[in-house]
Amino acid sequence: MGLDIIWCKEVLRNTYKPPNMHDTGEPLDTCSMDISVYNIDDFADRQDDLQSGYYNVTGDASQGVGPYSYYNSFRDALAEMLGYESARFVWQNYAQCKGKPFVELINFADNEGCIGPKTCAKLARDFSVFYSAAESKWTRDGSPDFLETYRLFQKAFTTAAGKGCVIFC
Repeated sequence: MGLDIIWCKEVLRNTYKPPNMHDTGEPLDTCSMDISVYNIDDFADRQDDLQSGYYNVTGDASQGVGPYSYYNSFRDALAEMLGYESARFVWQNYAQCKGKPFVELINFADNEGCIGPKTCAKLARDFSVFYSAAESKWTRDGSPDFLETYRLFQKAFTTAAGKGCVIFC
């Protein structure tokens, strides 16, 4: 098992269906919906103003990132590139690190959740600003897989910035 991400250019908010609509007797036809937005309470701030539920979207794509162990190694490498000792340091010191580059990604679930449009825009800027540093470091270190993963996340967050989202599943 591993992490897959889905990203979309725009969440069509007028198609929203609440996650508990079956509790009200309404039919739960999620087959016609493109995405399910859900987040763990600890990471709800990254969902921005998207409500948990079902939506249709435009401009969506998806790709596997790799096994959870690989993704966690990638987050460690990203944290180290920024001068932190590890991703765990960021997790344990989130209040101190909040707002700094990539922190919203480093301190996020590795298996589920949604990163909303405003946080995607912030992360897209981070990925753009630090691209040369990542390319230099991981080319020098002989870690081309990390650079490819960096490019994948950069593409996802850039596409989703402003009106879309990135779903972890």
